[in-house]
Amino acid sequence: MHDDSAVVRVKVEALCKRLDDSLRAGALGAVASDGDGTLWTGDLGDALFDAVVEEDGLREDVREALARELGALGLEAKGDANALARALRHEFLAGRLGGDRYFALQAWSYAGWREDDLARKCSEVLEAFGFEAAVRPEMRRVVAWCRERDVPFFLVSASPEPIVARSGRALGIDGHQVVAMRAATRDGVVLPELAAVPTYGRGKVERLTDELGDSPLLAAFGDNTWDAAMLERAAYPVMVAPRPGLLEALAGFDGVFELEVT
Repeated sequence: MHDDSAVVRVKVEALCKRLDDSLRAGALGAVASDGDGTLWTGDLGDALFDAVVEEDGLREDVREALARELGALGLEAKGDANALARALRHEFLAGRLGGDRYFALQAWSYAGWREDDLARKCSEVLEAFGFEAAVRPEMRRVVAWCRERDVPFFLVSASPEPIVARSGRALGIDGHQVVAMRAATRDGVVLPELAAVPTYGRGKVERLTDELGDSPLLAAFGDNTWDAAMLERAAYPVMVAPRPGLLEALAGFDGVFELEVT
């Protein structure tokens, strides 16, 4: 059971003041935040995947890889790639397919798509998602605080890199500071495999460390279980609208904050 009394609930301006005090005291480091559910409400990876699958937009290039995922669950692969994707989504929602594998397959399921075509689809989905309205005002303030003080802000997401990169650009976050699920590509075409460690759980820390090296992490923000490792690495671990799994994962961890959000 999580000890709520150990969590400091804080408004964004009070949190920024604490961070300012740390900078004045000589603290260094970057800030990192999860995307879906944290920096914005809703899930962009799901929005993109669901839109493409419901349009029967997955290519047969990915069918064999999706069939292997179903086979690993002891299930028969019936139908085309889109049917298999629907079956895997059902297994994830039923709790029989882990988020690590599901979010990874969302990234490489666009196998056979040209990167420029996928980029255009991401732009369509962002608009339909209502991205600007979905961004939490409190987290906009955190991004602005980082920009005003030249503190690097990293967006670390388990959603596919193409749509996360576009959301980052909308917030003024440089592409090299976006760390997300990256599918392999060849000659501008997506392949049915990842090109980097999955940005999930400890993988978020590993990928972030690739960017930061030994530099400290001043603050980290997250909402779900797979953000816990990243929050534990930060001087200021900050939960945003936390799910029960994150509360449990950080139970007993000292110095945890919960950002008050509207």
